[in-house]
Amino acid sequence: MSTIDFEKLGPQDKAKITDRVWWEELGLSPDNEIIQDPHWFQVITRSSRGLMANSVAKCEIEDGDIDKRIQQTIATYRGLGTPFHWVVAPSSRPRDLAQRLVAAGMQLGGTSSGLIADPRKITVSKRPDVTVEPVTEKNIDAPCPLPGCGEDAWGEFAG
Repeated sequence: MSTIDFEKLGPQDKAKITDRVWWEELGLSPDNEIIQDPHWFQVITRSSRGLMANSVAKCEIEDGDIDKRIQQTIATYRGLGTPFHWVVAPSSRPRDLAQRLVAAGMQLGGTSSGLIADPRKITVSKRPDVTVEPVTEKNIDAPCPLPGCGEDAWGEFAG
């Protein structure tokens, strides 16, 4: 495993690292049909109608070719009868990709941030309302409250 010196990375290099997480992880599921080349990464999961299971996760297409590719992609998922999402990341091309997708009938579903850090330099501030406790044989089966769900919501460990 190689080590990355984050302090030496420029903004584009950091963007490439955070962007690639989408397409590297999505390609691991044997249920996913992957359509990939150096400038494109698309996932089709025929067994799932889930929005998150079907996507274009990488798009670095030349300006003259993108409108046709957008139409073909929409037609693919329309033919399958499944929703999909299209990730527009800092490395996406052309630069006006989001506007072209909206013009083709897509809607902004939300935004996300790709965060990157050197784990050796991260510090976590202490919070009096949080207790960290090692899991032991004595407490492994104890219910644990789920944050933000009220006092009656309890989670359980899958064993």
